[in-house]
Amino acid sequence: MVKISKALLERNAKFRKSPLRPSLLRRELARLLDLRRINGQSDTSIAEFLKSDGFNACDGLGAGYAVGFKMGEYVTMGNALQTNPKTGEDFKRHPQVLRPIDATKEEIAAYLKEHHRARKALAKRRRTEERTNSVVHLMDCRPSAILLALTFGWQTTTALMRRLQGSAAFGKLTGKALNTALMRELRKPALSERIEMRLVKARIKYARHITEIRRKP
Repeated sequence: MVKISKALLERNAKFRKSPLRPSLLRRELARLLDLRRINGQSDTSIAEFLKSDGFNACDGLGAGYAVGFKMGEYVTMGNALQTNPKTGEDFKRHPQVLRPIDATKEEIAAYLKEHHRARKALAKRRRTEERTNSVVHLMDCRPSAILLALTFGWQTTTALMRRLQGSAAFGKLTGKALNTALMRELRKPALSERIEMRLVKARIKYARHITEIRRKP
């Protein structure tokens, strides 16, 4: 069971008293209505609930019961893109007021913890890759640039070329010229002893096999 911190409980208690809560719940219900319409569901319960006297009296769980809101829709809403009307930027957010009727607070907290862990891990990998790419572009030594661009996981020559293109080591080389220069370096003993290469069946129709490369573990 996931323990909900005291600070989070206090913050939620303050939020329930906030004048912003009804407007946020109204927006979440409108998003839910759009989601159901996209999925071909004809739903009148949301519109009726918004017009009823019970709207201002219900908490998030009560609203969930009124409209039959379940965990599957909670997950879908949290992964759907929204657009900030002020900045025009896209973002994702799970409902903050509306609660699913088939999940406890602890189950929702456990799901969100795992969801945010995966999201943060992905963001960390992207930041690491961006830092690596910036260093690769500054290197003027071809073997060093290739080794830094390689990972311990398999990647295609196309993906590797994309990271090396425009770097100081390979200058303005692109396409076939870059591929030729890259393969020439990979065959040299300084690199060939530290990397592994393999041919795999291509998933695209115009090529039979593609070359994948990685650093030796």
